[in-house]
Amino acid sequence: MNIDAKIEADAAAYEVQWPAVDPVGTEGEAGHVKIAPTPWQRSLPPPRQWLYGYHLSRKVLTGTISPGGIGKSSLVMVDALAMATGRQLLHNRVHIRGGLRVWYWCGEDTTEELDRRLEAACIHHLIFDEQIGGRLFVDSGRNQPIKIATAEGTTVTVAKPVVDELVAQMRERRIDVLIVDPFVTCHAVNENDNGAINAVIDAWRDVADKANAAIELVHHTNKAANANDPNINDGRGASAFRDGIRAGRVLAPLNPQRGQEEWGLEPKEVVRIFQSLDGAKANMSPRGGLGTWYRMASVNLDNGTPEYPWGDEIGVVEKWSPPDAFEGVKLDDLAMVQAAIAKRATLPAANPANKDWLGYLVAEALGLDIGAPGSTKADRDAQQNMARGRVTSLIRTWTANKALERITSHSSRDGREYPAFKVGKPAHEPQSPHSTAE
Repeated sequence: MNIDAKIEADAAAYEVQWPAVDPVGTEGEAGHVKIAPTPWQRSLPPPRQWLYGYHLSRKVLTGTISPGGIGKSSLVMVDALAMATGRQLLHNRVHIRGGLRVWYWCGEDTTEELDRRLEAACIHHLIFDEQIGGRLFVDSGRNQPIKIATAEGTTVTVAKPVVDELVAQMRERRIDVLIVDPFVTCHAVNENDNGAINAVIDAWRDVADKANAAIELVHHTNKAANANDPNINDGRGASAFRDGIRAGRVLAPLNPQRGQEEWGLEPKEVVRIFQSLDGAKANMSPRGGLGTWYRMASVNLDNGTPEYPWGDEIGVVEKWSPPDAFEGVKLDDLAMVQAAIAKRATLPAANPANKDWLGYLVAEALGLDIGAPGSTKADRDAQQNMARGRVTSLIRTWTANKALERITSHSSRDGREYPAFKVGKPAHEPQSPHSTAE
C-alpha cells in the first residue's frame, strides 16, 4: 500500500460515525422538547446598559463581598441614594440623567434602623426629599420577607410565586436596581451546596432578565479571607455565587500597619477606613482591579428623647483618598536627597528604628518634622507621625523606581553588616512615569 492509500485508509478508520436518529415525537407531544440551533449573523448590538459606574448594569447580577462590621450596608445605602438622586456621592457616577428607581431590601434590620441610617446619610450628604423624588423604595425582611428558594434535604425548590411577584412589582414601579442585603437572608438553602446556590442565582438572574433591572447581592466573606489580599474567592459558602455574578467588588478594612506607618493615621481613624477592590470580577467591564477607598463618618441624628437624651450616632460612608506623599515634591527634591547621601562617609540605614535612618535626610531635604532620631511613636505627635509616614512612602517609591538602591553595607565603627541605601539612577536622568508620584 502506497503512502496516499494509507492516509486515506487511516482517515476512513477515524471518521466520526453518527448514529441513526431515533424519532422522538413531534412538536406538541407530551414530553417532547424542541431545541434548534440558531444561525448567527453579524450585526452591531446596542451598548451595555450600565446604570451605576461599571458596577451595575441592566439584566445583570452584581455582587458585593465584605466582612461584617466595616460598612457594607452603609455603602450600598449611600449607593442607593446616589442612584436615586442622580448625584455622584461616592466614586461611581449615575449613567441615567434624572436618577434611577432603586429598591433596597434588607433582610436583617428593622425598618426603624434603616430609616436611621438613611436619614443620617441624607444629613451628611445634604440630600433633600425633592432630590430623591420618590425614586427610592426601602423594605425590611422583618415585615416583608423574601425567600426565593427553599430546600428540603437535597431537594431545592425555587419559589416561582415569589419570582413572579418580584418581577410584577419591579415592572409596575419601573425599578432599575434592586439591592438584596445580605444574600443569605433571601434563601433557605445550604450555602455550601453549589447546586443549591446555583439554583438561587438562576432565580435572581430570571428576575433581573424579566424585570430589565440590575440586581446587587450583598454577600459575606468567609472566615479564611485575607484582609490584606481581598479577592473574589473570599465569598462565604459555595463558589456558585462567585461564578454566577457577572461583576463584583470585594471590601476589606485598611491594614493598620499601612495606615499608621505609611499614612501616619491615628488608630481610631484607621478603623474608619476600608477599601473596595472594584472589578474584582469584571466579565463585562474594562476596569477590573481598580481600588477605591471609603471612610465611615459619624453623624449625630439629634433625635434625643427624655429617656435617651444623647440620641444616635450613625456611621455614614463617604469617599476618601489616601494622603498623597508626592504632593509638591519635585525631581529637585530627589536630587537633594541623592546629593546628601553622596556626601556622607557612611551610607544611611534602611531601618526606620536606626538613628541614622535615611528618612531623616529626606525629611531635612523637604523641610518635614518627623521627630528626633531614634524617637518612638509615643514620643511623636500626630503631625510628626503623619510626616514620617509620608517619608516612608517617598523612600518606597524612589526605591521601586531605582532612584535609590537598597544594599548591605558595613559599619565603619564595628564592621557589622547593616541594610542601607545608596544612590541609584540620578534624579535628572529619565525616570519612570511615577518617579515623583505613586
